[in-house]
Amino acid sequence: MSTTRSNTEFVPEAQEVVEEFSRRLLELEAAQRAGDEDPEALNAAFRAIHSLKGLAGLFAAGPIATLSHSLENALDGLRLGRVPLTPATLDVLFEAVETFASLLAAFEHGEPGLEIEPLLGRIAALLGHAEPERAATELPGIDESILGVLTEYEEHRLRENVRLGRSLFRVHASFDLLAIDVGIEGLKARLKEFGEVITYLPSADASGEDRIDLDILLGSNAELAQVNEALAGDGVSVHPLVRESAESGHRPAPAPAGGMVVEEVTVEHADELDHAGPEVSLRSLSRTVRVDLARLDHLMNLIGELSIVHATLGGSAEALRRRGNATDIARSLSGELRTMSRQIALLQQAILDVRMVPLGQVFDKLARVVRKLGRDAGKDIRLNITGEETELDKLIVEELSDPLMHMIRNCIDHGIETRSERLAAGKPPVGRIDLRAFQRGSRVVIEVEDDGRGMDLRQIRESALRRGLLAEDALRDMTPQQVIELVFMPGFTTRREAGALSGRGVGMDVVKTNISRLSGLIDVTTGVGRGTTFSITLPVTLAIIQALVVQTAGQTFCIPLNSVIESLMVSPSEIRTVEGAEVITLHGKTLPLAHLARMFGLAPTARATLPRNYVIVVGLAQHRIGLVVDDLLGQHDVVIKSLGAALRQVPGIAGATELGGGRTVLLIDVAALVEEAVGRDASIVAEASHGA
Repeated sequence: MSTTRSNTEFVPEAQEVVEEFSRRLLELEAAQRAGDEDPEALNAAFRAIHSLKGLAGLFAAGPIATLSHSLENALDGLRLGRVPLTPATLDVLFEAVETFASLLAAFEHGEPGLEIEPLLGRIAALLGHAEPERAATELPGIDESILGVLTEYEEHRLRENVRLGRSLFRVHASFDLLAIDVGIEGLKARLKEFGEVITYLPSADASGEDRIDLDILLGSNAELAQVNEALAGDGVSVHPLVRESAESGHRPAPAPAGGMVVEEVTVEHADELDHAGPEVSLRSLSRTVRVDLARLDHLMNLIGELSIVHATLGGSAEALRRRGNATDIARSLSGELRTMSRQIALLQQAILDVRMVPLGQVFDKLARVVRKLGRDAGKDIRLNITGEETELDKLIVEELSDPLMHMIRNCIDHGIETRSERLAAGKPPVGRIDLRAFQRGSRVVIEVEDDGRGMDLRQIRESALRRGLLAEDALRDMTPQQVIELVFMPGFTTRREAGALSGRGVGMDVVKTNISRLSGLIDVTTGVGRGTTFSITLPVTLAIIQALVVQTAGQTFCIPLNSVIESLMVSPSEIRTVEGAEVITLHGKTLPLAHLARMFGLAPTARATLPRNYVIVVGLAQHRIGLVVDDLLGQHDVVIKSLGAALRQVPGIAGATELGGGRTVLLIDVAALVEEAVGRDASIVAEASHGA
């Protein structure tokens, strides 16, 4: 099998499986901390590793297959109660997650991976410390025909439920063949409310040719009457399992007779479909396809070209209407163009939907990072995640990993106190980091909040002075918000010596740079002793953007709408001068202005001829400025085209686009313009950072 195919097929698939394994380990750790157990999470972790072993074998990824096989043995020991689930056990399992990530990266680039022998030794040690098997719990009154078809793991779970004093029920369910997936998922969700689903078994008594009957074994602390009241009806009936042979007319399919033996399902060669239940089906496997993101980009470009053609046809229709002798043709063409516009919008949205992925892909990795870094720092920290189902363009999600990682490191190293410090401050001993995502209009907001010590403004000033980032006079004149924003300066850190997590002066400036590159904004709020919150606001996608078309000095430009905070109309009398820079007051704050015409060296329209100016408030990272233009011409969906060699180096220009009618319009690089304004009027821009 070619390396290219291995990289494009195996690595992404394997990475998803490893992330699933990691999620399940976090669930197991949460249950273990609560003194509980989570058989479903444990079984899902086992299935993930079993799938990974099969994938690795198929693509000849030897070390990954070997490690998977070893983990499979350990997880099977956990499932059967032979290996205790302790913090030390979880440490080894989480180490395997990191090792898999390293091995996959090496495999993707055709490089030798880590040595896995030390980890294999630690996994083997888990099995070496396996607890001696307890005397098997008796299963009186359970039909031998049921016990004969259970796997070793299922029988173990059955005995565990009996040992814990739970009641055992057989839930008989009949499903319509055409709707079995929906039926099973619905019943499964209801069953989980009452206890543990031990297994699904085919029933010997079918209700009809167009139906499928299953017997589901359930362990529960509830009484029969409670379970029966909640589940019975619509082809579902509930029976006590211990009286199976005496009272039931429905029985599971009996074990094969006449010398045919049910093969024991072992770790070495099990497909584990016996306990996969309805989660695995041919239908679910066949409804998913991987598409290279470059192909989606190409498709989006084609849609952009189609939009340009549509705009051109719209101009032609308007020309026909003005001629007067082709009004009927123009009216008919306009109607068809409206229909075409709706279809283009639907097609564009469909492609954007395909590009969307949940933020959980990044958040899940951060949960593992918090666990590891918190322990390395000697701090007990819990990460609370909400809104992980919120979706963004895949390209944006991938670019978010580094900024969020830096922010989490900052929270752990600088924000969260040690256990003794928290107790002395009257706080809970366990630190808290909240990671939230939610939709706000057409944008997505991600917040990282900790309940730590907050930012000490005096310490920030001293650090900036010590590192020579600013002069003492400049620091003394800064507002509190300006001081907070010093953390985004390159080379800034409050640590005197570099530590394992931070202190090298690289971090929050990287966050600012990356967020700016994504046309995002970042805000910081903090309080001494109360903690710090970083709030990132991002566009949903950068594949095809909405742009505000403006005119200034007779030239037309496009401003990406995802960088526009608001627009307003001001009269010349509202514009005043502060420290040589033009400003207006907006929402009680000073907003610096930048004339777009002047920034590009264009002769501005004389103010005397303009009774009003339009101001477009734009933002980059934590900064806000107002761009002054002569007119607003509306909004358009645009696809960004690269510039030729002559224009590529022009500051303030990000690219070009077509608006129809053969018009090529330059797209403003908001980041460059804001950076220029920040350099020119730093104090005023900083004052406006939280004003818009």
